Amino acid sequence: MIDRFLIAGAMVGGAAMFPPPAAAQQDTRGGTILTARISSSAEADDNYSLSEKSPGEAYLWTNTLSFGMFSETRTDTFSGSASGDLRVADLPVTGTEGKLDNGEVSVDYQREIDDNRIWLNALANDVDLEFLDPLRYFDDDGSFDDTRGGGRRTLLTGRFGMELNGDGPARLSFSGHVYRNNYHDTTDDSLVDRDYQRLTALVGADVTETAEIYLQGEAYNSTRSNGNDSQSGELRIGTKADLSPITTLDANIGYQVVDLDYDDGAGDSRTEEGAVAALSLSRATPDGSVFLTAANSIYEGGQQTDVFLGREFIRPNGSFTGRAGISTTDASEVNPVFGLDYLRRGPTSQFRISANQSLTVDDDFNDRLNLALNTSYTQQINPVSSFTLSALAGRREDLEDEFDDQSVTRVTLSAQYDHAVSRDWSVSTGYRHRTRDEDDSGTASSNAVYLTLTRSFAARR
Repeated sequence: MIDRFLIAGAMVGGAAMFPPPAAAQQDTRGGTILTARISSSAEADDNYSLSEKSPGEAYLWTNTLSFGMFSETRTDTFSGSASGDLRVADLPVTGTEGKLDNGEVSVDYQREIDDNRIWLNALANDVDLEFLDPLRYFDDDGSFDDTRGGGRRTLLTGRFGMELNGDGPARLSFSGHVYRNNYHDTTDDSLVDRDYQRLTALVGADVTETAEIYLQGEAYNSTRSNGNDSQSGELRIGTKADLSPITTLDANIGYQVVDLDYDDGAGDSRTEEGAVAALSLSRATPDGSVFLTAANSIYEGGQQTDVFLGREFIRPNGSFTGRAGISTTDASEVNPVFGLDYLRRGPTSQFRISANQSLTVDDDFNDRLNLALNTSYTQQINPVSSFTLSALAGRREDLEDEFDDQSVTRVTLSAQYDHAVSRDWSVSTGYRHRTRDEDDSGTASSNAVYLTLTRSFAARR
């Protein structure tokens, strides 16, 4: 999926990562709430294009208009938003220009009746690559768009699912994921369009009061503009059982086939297939659980084995979900992989860190290690103002030595002060430092300061 937890750390024009303490908090219990926001941000950056040698200072004036709606009934929940920018930019090479940009629409819907549920969420975004923040969206595998030069990127992503009789003796569920990332009129020939679709279905039935069996199937199709495509299908049979009042076992076994087509001029193709299996053991604790998982699967490079040890808990002042382990494949050595999401709230502060490192493949089916990180700390100064420190980071590391190393690291650090002038007006100002490091071409960095004024509207009906 696209990790939306990162959006808060990279909002256009330096808008606040968290609402100012005195901002109006809307009661969302029932009814429909309509919102609107207008923000105007002025920014100065000493190397906006992140060139190895700065061509000069850039000045941007970004005006963002956004609308939102939230509706909740006894069975249905809906939220949606739409936004766009009017930007005037004075760049050192191209000069001054103004344009409408960064249009975005998102929807999130859920309907739940007893133990039956359907849900849908979707996002569409179109942006000029020259003004795209690559750390604003991370893909499911932790990769990000390290774009350079001009052109546009259109992103479409959606998820949907249904669960029937979820607590009954027999149950059915399915889910799907659709993803499209296309580039237009670009000057960077390394960019690759991607289309991805995945469907998953599961049928389960209780065999005793403490055990169930299930049949699960999954298929995906992935196409790329460079001609390297893959399709996969798998079928698993498994069981989930309570070994004790606090210990649960989930195990499955099956078979998976992955077909690959290469655009190498010879029309080559190959198939990776074999048995797959997974095992999960979970033990409940007073505040959460401890779990161990091991899984073997087929991917574009052959066999992949993952082993994780994890812990999760929820406490009055925060929550934690984390796992750490190793991943091995036919093409690369043992690599560390992990996932972390930690939140801690204090009387006047909040700390959040989310991090993920996973093993995947690049557009040529070569092993790659992806890292995504988002962390922030917010301190309330008084009832109407706060200060936030945040960091965003992404890294793509090539793992197969026989191929050219194109490993890239992007980091964004920021410090921001937010102040609620009134119930509807707020102002934010801050400093942002960005760094891009590519193993075969050096390091580039930039420094920026910005000031943002925001007017918010809300109405209930």
